[in-house]
Amino acid sequence: MRILQGVGTAFALALTIAALACGGSSGTTTAPSAPTPSTPTTPAPVATTTISYDGVFTSWAFNGVFTASAAVPVSLVSGTAALRPLATATATCTYRYGGSTTTNTLTGSYDTATKTFSCTSSVFSLTGTVQTDNTLTGTVHTPAADGGFSASVTVAATPNRTYCGSYAGISSSGKLSITISGATGEITGSAADNGKDSKPLYLRGNATGSQVTITWVFADGGLAQSGTATGLIGSTEVAGRWSNTIGESGSWFAGTTC
Repeated sequence: MRILQGVGTAFALALTIAALACGGSSGTTTAPSAPTPSTPTTPAPVATTTISYDGVFTSWAFNGVFTASAAVPVSLVSGTAALRPLATATATCTYRYGGSTTTNTLTGSYDTATKTFSCTSSVFSLTGTVQTDNTLTGTVHTPAADGGFSASVTVAATPNRTYCGSYAGISSSGKLSITISGATGEITGSAADNGKDSKPLYLRGNATGSQVTITWVFADGGLAQSGTATGLIGSTEVAGRWSNTIGESGSWFAGTTC
């Protein structure tokens, strides 16, 4: 009897060890849980702000009006709350030659790092940079001639006024165009001597009431000059007198029929 009891005890002990080796006294196992799939993060909408300018362009062969605008993303959200600025944005430019009723549209780019607009086609190109005073100045190129442009910020509530015309003196004459900011009265513009495809002459000034004062500094090779123009604003035009530091003087006139 003691022998059988010992054998039974040994057999029970062996069964217990086997059960423990298989994962528990019950003899059952638990399957691992399936991983919970992660929920994709929807990118936040990119906030944009629209910058817009309108102004005038001038060369010895033509003048006219143009606009330049771009919807500039403020930032991109990348993974976390860190903000990453976007380098370029799509720009839209329009232009119309003085005396024409046809407005042409160009698509280009705006570089947020250099604050440079660039709109180009086979017949008209415009490249310019926003200055520290928040005006936009640059150059235009066409098969007929090259020239310069300048513009002020577009403010819908107080539209800018654009004027295209000409100037004349004893030894020089040419075309000029100006923009008077509706918001500030600041004047930007450009001028070019007849028959001279030279460096653009940029104009700056202010309008106070009906009076305008314009100044410029110009250097092209060995030629350097500065000058002043004054005038009065009428119902459809602005006109006055001009003089420079190399002894030239004359009259100027610009109308709203840009």
